[in-house]
Amino acid sequence: MKIRLGKAFLEECKIRGYFNDNAAIDERGAVLFNVLDRATKTKTGVSVDVTPAELDHLISECDWFVYNNSPDGSSDDRKNFNNLTNQVKSLRKVWNFTRTYEN
Repeated sequence: MKIRLGKAFLEECKIRGYFNDNAAIDERGAVLFNVLDRATKTKTGVSVDVTPAELDHLISECDWFVYNNSPDGSSDDRKNFNNLTNQVKSLRKVWNFTRTYEN
């Protein structure tokens, strides 16, 4: 299934080094590196085909990004937090749709 990953998500991946070859050292980094490596750049982020297992992993990762980006009051932090929150909601909608469609 094709999904879109926004700039806030990509920035978090960049901060954590998931675009580097070294990211493939652990399973978490390997999945993200593999997905990001196949992605096609768009105006607002990237677009990529993912498997259900990769989607599940991306949702977990995005949840973790949201948890670690609780805003401290600045507008930039709030915007990034909101963008990541919307990203995880979007990924969950795709996940729920896929689960419904499979059954």
